[in-house]
Amino acid sequence: MCAMAEAQKGNRSLAAGLLVAIPQSDPYMAYESWNNSIGVEGIGQYNFTRKSSVVLQLQIIRFSGASYYSPSVYPTKFTSLALKGGYRYDFSPIDLYANFLLGVELNEMFTPATLGIGKRFHIHNKFIDAGVEYTGGYIPHYSIRAVYSLLQKANESNE
Repeated sequence: MCAMAEAQKGNRSLAAGLLVAIPQSDPYMAYESWNNSIGVEGIGQYNFTRKSSVVLQLQIIRFSGASYYSPSVYPTKFTSLALKGGYRYDFSPIDLYANFLLGVELNEMFTPATLGIGKRFHIHNKFIDAGVEYTGGYIPHYSIRAVYSLLQKANESNE
C-alpha cells in the first residue's frame, strides 16, 4: 500500500482546482487596497525521481479592490494570469510536499516566485493536493488551494 502512494519515476499527472487568494499590502502601492479573491489553476507534474518532480502551473485569479486617489475612492479590478514552472519535492510516505515555482504574469509581465507546502490525499487511483502558497508578483498574496487529479499516466516500467 505504501509503495502505491509514493510517486514513481516517469509518472505524469494533470490536476485542476480552485484557490482562495489573500492579498498582502504592498508598501509601494499604498494607494490600492485589494480584497480576498478566488481563482482557478491547472497543474502538470512529471516525476523524474521517486521524490522529485518538475511542475508547470497555470493560474488565473480575479482581484477586486479600491484605489484611493484624493479626494475620491475608485473601484479597481485586476486579473492575474500567471504561468509558472518549477520543482517539487515529496516527503513520502507521508505525502507532504514542498514546491518552488518561478514564472511570469502574462498581463503585467511581472516575474512571480511561489513557495508552497501541501499534502496529497489519495482517493482510489486519484488524488487531491491541498496546500498553502505564497506568491509575489503584481499583487503579492497567500493562496489556500486544492486541486483534483484529472489525468494520471504511470511509467510503463512501474506498472
